[in-house]
Amino acid sequence: MKRLYLKGTNLVLDTPYNKDEIQALKTSFPQARWDKIDKHWNIPLPSLKLAVSFANSWGIDVDEDILRLQIPDHPIGDTTIRLEKAILQIAVPYETLQIHDLKAIPGIKWNPHHSHWETPYTNVHELIQWANKYNHPIPAHISTQADIETKKAQHSQNLTQATDANIHIPTLQLELYPYQKAGVAYAAEKQRTFIADEMGLGKTLQALATTEYTNQYPALIICPTSLTEDWKTKIEEALPNRTIQTIEGRKTPNMTETDYTIIGYPNIHTQKQHLNNQKHNTLILDESHYCKNPDAQRTKAAKNIAKNIPQTGNILLLTGTPITNMPAEYAPQLEILDQIDNFGGRWNFYKRYCGAYRDNWGHWQTYGSTNNKELLNKLQTHCYIRREKQQVLTDLPPLTHNTIHTTMDKKHRTMYNHALNDLQEWYTQQQEELAHQQGTNPTTARIRAHYATQNYETLIQLTELRKIAAHSKIPHATEWTQNANNQGQKIVIAAHHRHIVQTLANELNAPMIIGGQTPKDTEKAKHNFQNNPNTMNIIISIDAAAHGHTLTASHNMLFIEAPWTPAKYHQTAARIHRIGQNHPATIHNLINPHTIDQHIYNTLQTKTQNTQPAITQTAIQNILNTQPPT
Repeated sequence: MKRLYLKGTNLVLDTPYNKDEIQALKTSFPQARWDKIDKHWNIPLPSLKLAVSFANSWGIDVDEDILRLQIPDHPIGDTTIRLEKAILQIAVPYETLQIHDLKAIPGIKWNPHHSHWETPYTNVHELIQWANKYNHPIPAHISTQADIETKKAQHSQNLTQATDANIHIPTLQLELYPYQKAGVAYAAEKQRTFIADEMGLGKTLQALATTEYTNQYPALIICPTSLTEDWKTKIEEALPNRTIQTIEGRKTPNMTETDYTIIGYPNIHTQKQHLNNQKHNTLILDESHYCKNPDAQRTKAAKNIAKNIPQTGNILLLTGTPITNMPAEYAPQLEILDQIDNFGGRWNFYKRYCGAYRDNWGHWQTYGSTNNKELLNKLQTHCYIRREKQQVLTDLPPLTHNTIHTTMDKKHRTMYNHALNDLQEWYTQQQEELAHQQGTNPTTARIRAHYATQNYETLIQLTELRKIAAHSKIPHATEWTQNANNQGQKIVIAAHHRHIVQTLANELNAPMIIGGQTPKDTEKAKHNFQNNPNTMNIIISIDAAAHGHTLTASHNMLFIEAPWTPAKYHQTAARIHRIGQNHPATIHNLINPHTIDQHIYNTLQTKTQNTQPAITQTAIQNILNTQPPT
């Protein structure tokens, strides 16, 4: 016999096992508990009406005592809901079921000093749903606040989906695409936000444009050390009238008042006091997922620095991968943005969106992922904009060229300088010998023309410079590629020297196309890259792969070395950009400024229709006159 009866302060449901019925029971009564000794279900008494309805629907007999029992719609005692300084305060008599539901509201916490519950006002909709369920009255001004929050959330959603904006920045020397203007509009309004666009969509330019548009200077940029030179170059291109200083190393810096200060992540812990003393109005964290670990020194330093940014200033977190493994990685970045309270604080964030729980040893585990849709909506409402290339196809050209500037380490800089001095000495000797042979001044046009024919000897000398420059970029190329892979991007890396191709293939555990391979091995490498979703990279020799190979599984190519001629450069780039292709592609050029890299890239830009090798006497003189920074 199936029966619902009263026992003490609980309702007791005695029913034989039925899979569908038990599933419905658990869904309807989350607080129901199975009594292993008496073999029945205990249901909280305040769920009386729902329990009777459930019993009737499943053919369960209900005792007369229960039918005569009258339970108020909500527990005896006053329930009050107030809004004070953006905090919702809830004073409610204790009842297990409704307190359980109240705790499910994001960011809810008990205030023992005032004996009430608190949650940020941004959770007003969840609170109203709870109050309506238990027939608690909602003050009119709080209902009004709910309407305001609804409109604000919809406005924010509209901003994240905007494809253009009325943004005009006369001092910006680079043109913004329409979607980038929309990004600037969102960031300028939110002030503290992620700019999480897919790689290649110009997060750097949007951050600079936002800073200029809001005029929130001075600005501090924290980035991977390998990107400090790239940021400096981008600022000089976009905002040539702005002053810049770069802090290197961990010694006490000689800091001056400039518009932009650039520093690498490894140095912010030791320099945070000096940085805070300078009083910045904008903080930009590039590759902000570097601060995903709350216990890392750089994360703690970044939080400390962010606290000194005034409320009227900007904090912009740039990353194509704000999380690489789990939602818990958002939490420390949200703390840097000073947005974590909109998610109920860090631990409520973990519980709500990471399924946090204590394991058998009492340790908190935050590796889960829960309420993902709600999390995305909240992020977009408060501090998150992301566009992917597929969404902005109409704005983008079919092929985009991007430069990434890096800096030589001391070891390679010394090697490069020695090789450059050797080239200078050889060059001088050649001119003197030729002048002596011709019996004339070595600067005459005839001697210069004769020297220009010595390309083979010249190439031997320049090859050593190219090798050193390329080898110095391997760590940066590896780091950049792994970041791109974390965003789900496949990458084709192009290099000239065999040793560079092989080293990168080993570093990234990637297939390669290189001279001397059998056709079978080449096709195997291509097929693996094109068809295996787990093969994220392929390394290609420019000479071996410039013709006849299709590598369109990737939309991004990284040149760690550029060829001498524009024709070969464009032929190599065509491996990822074929006729009829719909998805735009980006060619990234990794360059060491003040080296042979810069000369070759500049030559490629100015002679795109010229297949003449870039080894003229003028070119050699330009290379000799270009010294790396000391």
